[in-house]
Amino acid sequence: MKHPLALFLNALSPTSGLHAAAREGDAKSIAWLLNHAIYQVDCYYHNATALYEATLFKQPASTLTLLQHKAKPNLSCTNGFFNNAKPIQNCINQADESGIKLLIMHGANDEGVRFILNRQDIETLFYKIWGTKRQYDAYLKEANAQLVNKQYSQALSNYLRAGDVWYTLSQDEPVALYQHYYQEQALTLYKNAIGCYEKLSAVEFSRELKVVCQHLFEKAADCCQQLKLTDEAKVYSSQSAKLHTGLRRQSYNSNKEEPQQTAYTHAGLYKRKTRKQEQRPEQQPLLNTPYTP
Repeated sequence: MKHPLALFLNALSPTSGLHAAAREGDAKSIAWLLNHAIYQVDCYYHNATALYEATLFKQPASTLTLLQHKAKPNLSCTNGFFNNAKPIQNCINQADESGIKLLIMHGANDEGVRFILNRQDIETLFYKIWGTKRQYDAYLKEANAQLVNKQYSQALSNYLRAGDVWYTLSQDEPVALYQHYYQEQALTLYKNAIGCYEKLSAVEFSRELKVVCQHLFEKAADCCQQLKLTDEAKVYSSQSAKLHTGLRRQSYNSNKEEPQQTAYTHAGLYKRKTRKQEQRPEQQPLLNTPYTP
């Protein structure tokens, strides 16, 4: 059953409220309208979606909120001059690199590249993020399948790789809102990897896996610090430090044994070489041999 306010708003203007909020960047109103099922996220007003309006007016808060509510980024506007135009075209026309990255990571297809005119930098960014998205999808698909099959060490590595994709995007993101969102996505995947870590047995912990886990806890702690989750950051930092200490101790013990074996081997070779030299007869120098014509 719809919210009572829906009947009143729909009677006035069936879809203009959501589109107006998208144009103004009013993320709270967008979330409230969609959470109360007053509007459908992909509804049209003047043959354009709210996501198209948000990208046209370059409103990061509206764009992110609509995508978080499962807005479809490949729906096009079908009105007059803007026939078959898509939200990503607005980002390309405005050279909005942050918007391009966000839309592609939420499923925008590569049809938008045909709108790129004489902008090598935008085209390079488009294909770079497009490749990143395909790689991310492959990591996530493999990780989910391996988790079902209880291959926890492999799933841990793939969840970590998938999280690193979002973490890398957050590092050079100028829009603070998007940066915060990317870090949240990365932390979610890191927590999935930590869940796999907790299910591993002691037998499975090779040195290589310990290095991967140390990297995992380090990245998770960094995300928590940037998201101001202080308590979780301390927990992950202590786990990272614990693994780092264990790796250093293991490395020290292996390096301590290796020089002794090397010195012993060199000493043995030296003794054998000296013993062989002693068994050889002494050779007379050529200058002391008499000359015979």
